[in-house]
Amino acid sequence: MNTSAHAESHPQEASLLECNSVLRGHGGYADSCLVPTRGRDGQTESSLSEAIQTALSCYSSTIATKQSASLEFAPVLTLLKRSCARAMCSPESFAATSCHAPDLLRFLVDCACHPALLMQVAEIINILFSSDAWAAHLQGSVEDGRISAAQLLQAKLPEEAQAMLAMQHDTLLSMMQPGVVRLASELRTEQLHIANQIKRELDRVRDGLEGRPRFKSSVQEIR
Repeated sequence: MNTSAHAESHPQEASLLECNSVLRGHGGYADSCLVPTRGRDGQTESSLSEAIQTALSCYSSTIATKQSASLEFAPVLTLLKRSCARAMCSPESFAATSCHAPDLLRFLVDCACHPALLMQVAEIINILFSSDAWAAHLQGSVEDGRISAAQLLQAKLPEEAQAMLAMQHDTLLSMMQPGVVRLASELRTEQLHIANQIKRELDRVRDGLEGRPRFKSSVQEIR
């Protein structure tokens, strides 16, 4: 097959091929918070800014072809998650990239439509929006015509998934509908319990408590 010709006739596949090329060497695994991450040794991690730009570049290609984010974006999320974990040691990198918050949040919520990607999205939202500069974008902007993060979640996701993401940040949770807040509080499903574990583990890392996290996760990379 002529790969170049095939890519020209299938623009979405072309964008994903480009993403996979960028991600090669970064260990494109769809690992979640609760399973071991693989492919780290000897690899150079992208900066947070580079990872965000890669995600948005891939996402803009799907928008141009009127497609939604797909499971093939798992390697992009993995790269982004690892870069976020590294950046926890350099808080200034969050402020420097916060201008991308509205666009990246749309990408993340689209990815969260796929259950297999939901936990990774929860981790990324937890880390990024713990920054005041990123959290400032949760309310949206009437002047810019941007809806709030809560409205975006409500428009795209079922209530359980909304709760799993919203519980990662107190301000976001306070913006959600009562039913979603109740789900986040009662933790009646295994998925909600796992999302709550993600929050507690990342809170523990941020608080600087001694000892390693109980779970093998991306946050171990910053220890």
